[in-house]
Amino acid sequence: MANWTSLEELIRKITRRRVVELFDDNGDGDITGSDAGVIDETIAAANDEVTSIMFRKGFDAGALNELSEDASLRRYATSIFAQHAGERRLEFMNDDGEGPFHGMGERARAALVKMSMGELRSKKEGTGAGENPIVGGDVNLGEPVFVISRDPRYPGKVGPGGF
Repeated sequence: MANWTSLEELIRKITRRRVVELFDDNGDGDITGSDAGVIDETIAAANDEVTSIMFRKGFDAGALNELSEDASLRRYATSIFAQHAGERRLEFMNDDGEGPFHGMGERARAALVKMSMGELRSKKEGTGAGENPIVGGDVNLGEPVFVISRDPRYPGKVGPGGF
């Protein structure tokens, strides 16, 4: 499946010193050996999240591989990777349970959702990856997660809360 980010991109984004602080579990002052497995797991979590956002909106596996080369999508994925990395260390979390890169990851997630809905467009979209199927209405997003039921005593009347 698509590979959206890498350790090198994370180092460029948040500096090597911060990456070592977040991933040096064995205390040797570097990110080697047993730390590599944790890094790979964190990269995989970020990659899976970005893939699921984009795949859910109608891109197929071939388009996702092409889109994974887009610089803006890679920046968003790296921001999500940074958020996951920051959440590994409880000592860096604030009182709300958010890590040091929480805001960065949330902004990236919001941008990815906008991109998957066609509100933002990737440079790769019109070329090798093809058009976003959601934009032309070619993809059915399915049933909504929550359906607010109407009050059974008054058919046709919307229930409390104005839903």
